[in-house]
Amino acid sequence: MSKVIVRQLGGVLLAIAMALALVPAFTQAVHAAAEEPPIEDGIYQISTADQMVWLSEQVNAGTGAEYDVILTDDIDLSEVNWIPIGYKNNAVYKGKFNGNKKTVTLDTIDASVYEGMTYVRAGLFGSLGSGGVITDLTVDGSVHVNHSISTSYIGSIVGYMESGSTVANCINDAEPALTGTPSSVASTYTAGITGCNSISNAKVINCYNDMDFEDMTSRYVSGITGYGGYSTNNTYYCVNGGAVTAKEDPYTGAAAAIDAYNYSKPTDCYNADVENTYKDASYSPNITE
Repeated sequence: MSKVIVRQLGGVLLAIAMALALVPAFTQAVHAAAEEPPIEDGIYQISTADQMVWLSEQVNAGTGAEYDVILTDDIDLSEVNWIPIGYKNNAVYKGKFNGNKKTVTLDTIDASVYEGMTYVRAGLFGSLGSGGVITDLTVDGSVHVNHSISTSYIGSIVGYMESGSTVANCINDAEPALTGTPSSVASTYTAGITGCNSISNAKVINCYNDMDFEDMTSRYVSGITGYGGYSTNNTYYCVNGGAVTAKEDPYTGAAAAIDAYNYSKPTDCYNADVENTYKDASYSPNITE
């Protein structure tokens, strides 16, 4: 074999090796590699993005619904194409998630998982089931969800809360929003804490929105809950500290401090001297300012 051919072959092999070396780094940046966290006294101790990805995979596979978790460090998911924990209604999270006063930073929600579905439940968590509890957690960054499905519940902490679930002592420092183009927006809800807690005993307690944000697509936009209690109140002792903006249209835009769609009055909730856009008061007559 001539020296020229050897040099050419060597160059090709080097190029292939360099290309392959880049593939794992790219995969890690977009999807992250799942890593099982250590467990102490039956509680998973999560401190990395890879361990959060593992939790998401376990819950969404139907095997980790009741795992109890505590965060032991702040988690940066801004380089992860995040799939919400419990994004579908047959695999919801029912465990105890102790945020331990830590912050999780989001950037990209992987909306492709909702293809073929009739609803979207999105946030750090998609759905919180009966017995599920999320406490002492802050979510930062961006919770933008790009989809075209007409039923949508987006919340920085959790998209949808089922009966018997609780979110307490949580803070929103993120910007939630629906960025797609649904054919109808009549059932689209976006909020700083949860998109929906209207089901009986789905309680939001002592939570705070600290972020100015706007959603120019969703029908109902709120600092705390998008769709609050319909016949019974489920929202207690919450504060909105951010300017919340929706479309200026009485039929397709309604923004509120606490609950954007609520026929029962939130208990001891407060809007901390910020301007909010109320475009359809008939759908939220008992908002506490």
